[in-house]
Amino acid sequence: VRAVRRELPALRELLARLEQCLLPMEEAIKPELVAELLLYLAYPLGFAYSSSISTAPEAYLLLPPDRFVYNAPLDSEQKVYLPMMDMVIALLGDLFRTFSPPLRVFVLQDVARVLGACMNTKYLGAHLHAVWRSSVDAFSSVVRLGVPDLNAAVMSWNELPVRPYDVWHEVFATLRAFLFHSKRSLVPFVSPDVAKRDGEIDLSLLDLICDFLLPNSSLVPNVHKSFIVILHKGSQLGMGAAIRESFSFGCYRRMFALCAKAGHREEGCSAHLRVGQLTLPVLLDRCKEAMTQYLLDERKSGTLPMSRVRLAEIALILEELLALELHPDISQRTGPPRLASSGSSSDGSTARCRAATW
Repeated sequence: VRAVRRELPALRELLARLEQCLLPMEEAIKPELVAELLLYLAYPLGFAYSSSISTAPEAYLLLPPDRFVYNAPLDSEQKVYLPMMDMVIALLGDLFRTFSPPLRVFVLQDVARVLGACMNTKYLGAHLHAVWRSSVDAFSSVVRLGVPDLNAAVMSWNELPVRPYDVWHEVFATLRAFLFHSKRSLVPFVSPDVAKRDGEIDLSLLDLICDFLLPNSSLVPNVHKSFIVILHKGSQLGMGAAIRESFSFGCYRRMFALCAKAGHREEGCSAHLRVGQLTLPVLLDRCKEAMTQYLLDERKSGTLPMSRVRLAEIALILEELLALELHPDISQRTGPPRLASSGSSSDGSTARCRAATW
């Protein structure tokens, strides 16, 4: 530990200089540098990162990657590296922006995996809270840069250095693990302002899914459905528990928005139209489940008032149903439960769904 501490000032200075100048380097060196930085992030967490982008994993100098126990209490040696993590995350994001599209595609899966582990430090202890927030920002930035490059590679390259499905699955698994972490309920109490800010971070990841990932995931089979499952699962978190009410309602609103986003000017092959066709059956099943449960609870409650969260959930569903306008290809191709048309726009190309159809 003393030896590592002696090396730490020099390492911090090196990271700072790299971040300031981002000197040009040979393309073959860049994956090695990324793998080194990812290991600097993984080691303090006890996360067993096995590089798929480095050709010389035995070349790591400062870190002893011989024992990893993820989620275990940190020992004194691991804690030495904690002050560097924010700097490494910032440098990693800056480097990723300077990479060529083929290189971004090559390292995206490994970067997403390790940043996902850093995001989950939210549930490992208060001393890591700054790390998880910067990790979420870095993850969103890396995904927004890397996914278009991946799609372009799928469309134009004969042979890819990665399997596109594996990269997409890593992105999906990272989001699912963070948003539905098993230790989420054990997060220490925070002030209302901090809780609100943390909730906004969760909602920003929902926006990443709906506004960016879903429209860009059409080239890989079944990826659409995986992200829609996240929205469906999130919408269930308001039932009987107000602690994630805003997240649950956010999932509802985004599913309705996905169904309505394919306006009458969209062509039949558009990404938004396909997403709407896949989302509507899931959304209607969820609405039916929530409304049925509400009727059952109302009968059981007798003269007692229903919970505020349950009433707010039903009010949200009815309001969104009244406002929902669908492209004909969505409303006509969706299996049961099916919404009937009770009105139309001036050109007859959209159908207005009414709650009375229930």
